[in-house]
Amino acid sequence: LSRTSSDIYLLTYPEVIDYLDAIRRSGASGIELPQIQFFGKLLYPIGILIVSLIGVILASERRKGGRSVILGLGLTVIFFYLITMKLIEPFGAAGEINPLVAAALPHVAFFFFSLYLLWRVPK
Repeated sequence: LSRTSSDIYLLTYPEVIDYLDAIRRSGASGIELPQIQFFGKLLYPIGILIVSLIGVILASERRKGGRSVILGLGLTVIFFYLITMKLIEPFGAAGEINPLVAAALPHVAFFFFSLYLLWRVPK
């Protein structure tokens, strides 16, 4: 049968590991995209924590405009987070960078952004 790009998201972690091992054993090319999807699936909970941390930091300051400005800032951060993930993914799928690095880079970048915001929050 054929592989689809959504296979990884439908499988459990042990099934994904077996699936990737089967692809490696068969000698098929194009294993980078499933690897990126697997690493993305592993790092997704960390991404939720990072985005939540950024949201808490943004909501801790009073802003002119009220809650709608805070909501807009939060949605903007999430939008840029998703764009960053989708822009870096093709570089890992093409083999230009390591799939683990391609999956982890947006998380690391936004983690450092959250640390910067945390440092700037009025005490």
